[in-house]
Amino acid sequence: MKKQLQLILFALAVSLLLALTLGQALVFARGERAPSSPNADLNTQLWYSGWVNIAPGQTLTLNHNLGLAPEAMWVEVWFKDADGRAGINRIGYGGIEASGSWFGAYWHHFTANNIQITRLPNDKAVDQVFVKVWKIETPDYDSGWMDFSIGNTAIHHNLGITNTDLLAAIWFSGTTKGIHNYGYGTLTVGTEEHGGFWMKLTDNNLEVYRRLYDEDAEQVRVVVTRPETPDYDSLVALGDWQDMAKGSVFTFTHNLNWDPSLLMVRAECLHPDGQGINHNYAGGDVYNTLAAGYHIQNLTANSLHFVRRIYDTSCTRARIRIWKRARPIRPIYLPMLMLHPE
Repeated sequence: MKKQLQLILFALAVSLLLALTLGQALVFARGERAPSSPNADLNTQLWYSGWVNIAPGQTLTLNHNLGLAPEAMWVEVWFKDADGRAGINRIGYGGIEASGSWFGAYWHHFTANNIQITRLPNDKAVDQVFVKVWKIETPDYDSGWMDFSIGNTAIHHNLGITNTDLLAAIWFSGTTKGIHNYGYGTLTVGTEEHGGFWMKLTDNNLEVYRRLYDEDAEQVRVVVTRPETPDYDSLVALGDWQDMAKGSVFTFTHNLNWDPSLLMVRAECLHPDGQGINHNYAGGDVYNTLAAGYHIQNLTANSLHFVRRIYDTSCTRARIRIWKRARPIRPIYLPMLMLHPE
């Protein structure tokens, strides 16, 4: 009798696990809100698109349906080169123009329930996109939306925190593209520079810069915060910023053994003699046929490649920080169906 009761309880437990697993798998397959992980607050609102195909010149509209003010959420977008050598990457993040051809992708029209992604028509490295949207806590400093003038604008966040412990970010807003990242880091068309970037991050200040010919970043929002300790920080792992020669590629080995599409990666540059810690030319740029800036590519569960372009002038040293985001619960097939423990 005792043995029969044990068998019945075991069967019920397996049935419950099966039901929960299939339910979570269906939620993720529909692109709805992903479940919380053991490392996240149960009330944290997260949404994942999964990998979505996108054709050159196509615009996707993705519905996250979190229903929050855009300023209360954050966006993380990855590209995948499915048939080339770049793997998971951010080549052309915000767009690149070169001799009349357009590469990369950008996000725009970010709202309480939707976001649009556009792949530029000549792109070769963005066969798929993976979009994450999640609720964030109130930043330590938030400028709110403010008019973005051409040239430099000084921002005084006055946090009094060591600059390498801070995380800075800017968002653009404009009549044509809504809230967007078009031209993030700088987008040069021929010799006319568009977009904008941040630089000179210190314990209490930073600067934002809007390029002379920009038409889309009519407003800017500046956020500075002290984030939680990253799961990987190259400053700790390597003991300093990594020197980057022009035209070089460096492999950062993070060894987190985590689904790469669910890693939040922050790449930053240091220019000791001018722009300080900066995001100038982030994602890469081409000025009058000269390749400038930097990008990351070949992100895997344990490493990534940092590429400094051959004519770059802003990224003499590099740093990588990585945080593990929540992982959807997936079934795996062993002798019986079980919840994946990760």
